[in-house]
Amino acid sequence: MASSVFKPLIKIDGTLYHNSIRDLTGVSYIWNGSNATEPFVSTGFETRKIKTYHTFGHVALFKPSCAEVLERIPSEITEKVARSGRNGYYITEPENEQFPVVERERHVGITTLYIPIQKSI
Repeated sequence: MASSVFKPLIKIDGTLYHNSIRDLTGVSYIWNGSNATEPFVSTGFETRKIKTYHTFGHVALFKPSCAEVLERIPSEITEKVARSGRNGYYITEPENEQFPVVERERHVGITTLYIPIQKSI
């Protein structure tokens, strides 16, 4: 269900963009700048950071896939976003910018979730 309500973002030179990637499992969603579409505007969203784990072919290459991120989003957050009728968004960055941290034979990422703020009536 997370894949239907959460959409990936990509960061280029410090700016977040919507990400048009289609392959959720086979490639890193943060590497290909040609997937960037329009800039993301975070107004109307609350943020929450979660720890995510990612496979790797080489310890120095941080390459999270969408599927790895989506499986870590808590169901209560996914359900909240689904009830809002709007999409949530996410971007993953390495826990340590200098060199990827490894735990349990996986890279550790910090994923920022952008969750739509519920408007009260």
